[in-house]
Amino acid sequence: KKNEARSMAQKKRCLEFWFEFASPYSFLAAPRLATVAAAKGLAPSLLRWRPFLLGPVLKARGISTTPNTDHVAKGAYMWRDLERRAAKHGFHAQRPSRFPRHPLLTARIVR
Repeated sequence: KKNEARSMAQKKRCLEFWFEFASPYSFLAAPRLATVAAAKGLAPSLLRWRPFLLGPVLKARGISTTPNTDHVAKGAYMWRDLERRAAKHGFHAQRPSRFPRHPLLTARIVR
């Protein structure tokens, strides 16, 4: 019974990736997920994409927009941090023409 329980637990193992469509950090993490899953011994079919909306989370905390647009220094640091992280993983980071974007329609389509 011990082996059966272990086998069932392994079948249920998966890698959940919670992401926000408009998040530059999600954009950098997503292409690396298959590699991370493989390193954990998980098949790509065990990767679970879990979109969520960050806006309502921020709003519940009393924040009306992304802190990276309200605070110039924080925003500048974020973009520089993204450039560094992208370069580290061989990606090209380019700022979007408008930030933040509203991901609600995309999230509704995917669900």
